[in-house]
Amino acid sequence: MSTVLPSYNLFGIQAEPVSIEVEVARGMPHFSITGMPSASIKESKDRLRSAIEASGYRFPMTRKIVHLAPAETPKRGSHFDLPMALGLLVASGQIEALPKGMMAIGELGLHGGVRAVTGLFPGASMAKEIHTIIFPQANHEEARLLENVKCIPVRSLKDAIQSISGSPQTIVPHQNKAPNLHPWAITDISGHPHAKRALMIAATGGHHLLVLGS
Repeated sequence: MSTVLPSYNLFGIQAEPVSIEVEVARGMPHFSITGMPSASIKESKDRLRSAIEASGYRFPMTRKIVHLAPAETPKRGSHFDLPMALGLLVASGQIEALPKGMMAIGELGLHGGVRAVTGLFPGASMAKEIHTIIFPQANHEEARLLENVKCIPVRSLKDAIQSISGSPQTIVPHQNKAPNLHPWAITDISGHPHAKRALMIAATGGHHLLVLGS
């Protein structure tokens, strides 16, 4: 059985859509991740198994393939952990599929906990067809900046599974979606749309920012 989940790939402050294609089929136990994954993504195999089993589910002991499309672009980031785990559970028939328009992101701990990730704001903002996002509780404040998206914070893989079919906790966005920047940062800058976006994202995630040039 196979399933497809939406995600994103981060290039600096820009995010591009990624499809996570998961297949669980008959055959000798084998687990491969394709689509130019980084070392941190390849290492997720052990995290996924431990998190799935610690959450009370069965890690499929058959042939498993996860493909990150498009294949020609390098992928990096621990935010792929949660959707890959959900994809394996869906493809092995243990849980129901994610509803259309739902995205899940998060790094998994060995005991099934979900840790904070980077790129939530640009990743979710890029996904025009996404109306619901499951994300780590630790990214709670950043998620409040999202517009027109139902935000579901989770602390564990179990929480994420419950949120697919249950009545999960949601958060309400701020009245003012824009980050709390000093007025000069946006209004007094003529042009430079990429620089303005960098300022907003840096403020959103509390990151350092170095600007060079006139």
